[in-house]
Amino acid sequence: MIKTSAVSLLLCGLPTLCGCSDSGDPRPSGGVTAGAGAGSASTGVGGAGHGAAGASATGGASAGSSSAQAGSAALGGGAPGGGGGAAGGQAGMVTGGAGAGSGGTGGLPPIEECSGTPSLDRLTQWIASGEGVTEPKTGTILTKEGDRYVAKVHFFGSEWHVIPVYVANKFGDTADLTASKGITLTYSATAELHVQLRSETTWSGGDQYATTIASTNGQKETRFFSFESADWKSLFGAPELSWADTLKQGMGLVFVGNSDNEVVFYGLRVDGWTPPCP
Repeated sequence: MIKTSAVSLLLCGLPTLCGCSDSGDPRPSGGVTAGAGAGSASTGVGGAGHGAAGASATGGASAGSSSAQAGSAALGGGAPGGGGGAAGGQAGMVTGGAGAGSGGTGGLPPIEECSGTPSLDRLTQWIASGEGVTEPKTGTILTKEGDRYVAKVHFFGSEWHVIPVYVANKFGDTADLTASKGITLTYSATAELHVQLRSETTWSGGDQYATTIASTNGQKETRFFSFESADWKSLFGAPELSWADTLKQGMGLVFVGNSDNEVVFYGLRVDGWTPPCP
């Protein structure tokens, strides 16, 4: 179910770092290519943890550097720094590669892509928010590779980098994911990163439910991440909403990382959910 409503914007004390404009709009100034939707997403740099691992994978990564803790304090909890929490989580490897064809990644059946606008598994909003040094710096990270699109981004340095993906392809639109089992991600990464599930009403800030995505050493892999509540933990303070309420108003999967990392996304499926095309 898609819900569109006025977004309750949370003002950031440090607009540049939190991804808010001076007016409190949670979308930073970076543009998106034509057809990919309006504006790029503010995420309010937020901690994340994706308990990714290998075959049986229990990948709870404890993030706990003193510098990360200091960053969290400086940003008033808005940064996803490592201190303070374990990113529990379990992930299972589905296959070791991505299938060819439109949306047929990781052995999943093909999915019809959106026509007239770039999309990856029908998701059109893959955005570099401008938080942290990335390539591209802002805007869409979708790029054509062969006859389909992939999403590519390079994180530079140890500051936090933020890549939101709107699950309903529009800021403010949400999906009820309460019946979903989880997400299947086909990707490659040269370092660990994280993903948060953010709701509409608690979009900004670092106190988000998250799970850790393991490095693949640059190799393409497909992994499943369950929506079991035990697998999603905040790296900072307790999230404002319950996990059940967050699933009910899921607005974005926000990928974050604080290390140099070359990441390529080949597929992202949310069980039981088909994103609407713009």
